[in-house]
Amino acid sequence: MNRIVVKKDNSNQPFDAKKLQSSLVKSCLSAGKFEGEARQIAKAVVHDVNDWLTNKTEIPTTELRLKTAQLLERYCQDSAYLYKNYKKII
Repeated sequence: MNRIVVKKDNSNQPFDAKKLQSSLVKSCLSAGKFEGEARQIAKAVVHDVNDWLTNKTEIPTTELRLKTAQLLERYCQDSAYLYKNYKKII
């Protein structure tokens, strides 16, 4: 199923699981996780996100970010905080 991510400016792009996984790995590494653990966590969260997306065709970026952070919190609260607030942190 093709899933579309709708940005704040109403433009859209296809959902890219690899892009999400890369972002999650970076958040985990920033929170002090080792490379292998960061990759495992990211893989698990992407799996959880894909399960959540099962019946969705369009997803607003804000909803996707919040749900991803919520799912990431199960594995690492520090990473989830960084992921959720990455644009707010100086």
